[in-house]
Amino acid sequence: MAAAPGQLVTVFVSDFGTEAELPARAGSLPLPTRLQAGDGSLGVILVSGFNELLPILKADRVSPNQVALTVRMPWGLADRPFPVRWVTAIWSSPGISGSALCREFGARCSRPLTLSVRRSVVHILRTCDSVLDQATPDPSCTALITRRDGSTVSEQAPVRFGEELTAWAVGLGEPSDQTGSPPSAGALIDGTTVSVQFCGMAVRPPGSDAPAASYAGLIDADVGLYQVNFRIPEDASGDPSCETQEPSPLQARVTLGRSIGGAVDSFDSVEIPFLR
Repeated sequence: MAAAPGQLVTVFVSDFGTEAELPARAGSLPLPTRLQAGDGSLGVILVSGFNELLPILKADRVSPNQVALTVRMPWGLADRPFPVRWVTAIWSSPGISGSALCREFGARCSRPLTLSVRRSVVHILRTCDSVLDQATPDPSCTALITRRDGSTVSEQAPVRFGEELTAWAVGLGEPSDQTGSPPSAGALIDGTTVSVQFCGMAVRPPGSDAPAASYAGLIDADVGLYQVNFRIPEDASGDPSCETQEPSPLQARVTLGRSIGGAVDSFDSVEIPFLR
């Protein structure tokens, strides 16, 4: 499993937590490090130079013997002087016992999952994502890209050239102005390090010749949610797939990337419907 600093991720564990009463949700912010689930509590330990419980958003039962726990990775994770090794879920209830690591937290542990730490692991949120709190995931798996009025781009409401849109994403890594320290809401990423492409064309802010997002900022540090604003080009010159009239609406590819040290570190792509 790969993760970036501050990223919201879901850890799936099998043959674990069968006694837990699920679903369970964090009731407020900041996120707790354990969720009460009946007679016990659930959490996730990050094992590195020292062991720590991660902030946890929710826990769901995927199947009778599998549990999904959504947690947030620590800020500053990629700059630690010691290696991050793995994550493991824990179940705490009266009278349990386990390994030395688990006894440190008074819990029983799941099998460990190896964690690969990266500077960024860009992910545009979709309506089917496990990190979203919804009773039934949307099978259409629509990208969470919205207009200025908050409405979501969809087959029933496709975009047109020249519109201003917002992509909601996680995994963009540390904000540019607060690297290595716990950031706060509103912390920004240098727009020139966030690239957006529409139909293979680089997106530029109004009045600028440099490819960049119009805005990239942290909405909530507790859940690592980023808002990335961008403006679709006025025409589709340069990409034949966006110039055709059929079918209608067309599917246009939007690619969001994060550059670190002058090179693209990670990116993610989705398709959205649009009309000429």
